[in-house]
Amino acid sequence: MFQGLFSPDGRFSRFMNLLWSLILTSGLWILCSLPIVTAGAASAAAYYAMAKTVRFHTGTTAAEFFRCFKQNLRQSLPLSIGLTLALALCIVEAMYLYGDESVPLWFLYVFYLMALLLAALGIYIWPCLSRFEMGNMALLRMGVVLMFRYLPYTLAFLLGLAALLAGIWLMPWGLPLFPGLAVYLETFLMERILLRCSPRPEAGSPEAKKWYYHVSGDEREDDDEQ
Repeated sequence: MFQGLFSPDGRFSRFMNLLWSLILTSGLWILCSLPIVTAGAASAAAYYAMAKTVRFHTGTTAAEFFRCFKQNLRQSLPLSIGLTLALALCIVEAMYLYGDESVPLWFLYVFYLMALLLAALGIYIWPCLSRFEMGNMALLRMGVVLMFRYLPYTLAFLLGLAALLAGIWLMPWGLPLFPGLAVYLETFLMERILLRCSPRPEAGSPEAKKWYYHVSGDEREDDDEQ
């Protein structure tokens, strides 16, 4: 029993490989996000590496991370700068108006709602950037459409983001693990969405051999129902 447990394909080895991938992805994401404006490319790379190497067992985490990061860095900069400034403006305005009793409460909620919408938009556009070749305006339109079309998923993503921030705030020692874990959990829902947005390739074509078409039966059935 113990021989099978500690074998290269045993449960312990698979768990340790997963744990290392989560920590490595977290570290790479934190490192590449330090300039702030590169956080978008880092987020796209973290999603790409986690989905491809951990979920679909293709390639190595670091290599796939940096491949996606370098490929999307230039395109992601305007999106990262725009989203960061807009989100920061909403948060700063909400904090400034919070203690002002002369400001109607509904006006404060507008900034909260805008911040949530911007966060949800960011949750979608970075995985889309890692998967599809399209311009920034098309990415923004796609993010908005997906955000409302898959509203239950969007709410789940936002709850996950809130749990991530709360976890880091309450347990800062988890910073080397929590971002990678959040991205890993995100892939289970996001891959269903991205698969539905991807054109179905012909059987035996080069496109059909791409890693993200190697889905489970449940995911394929869900895709067929759409």
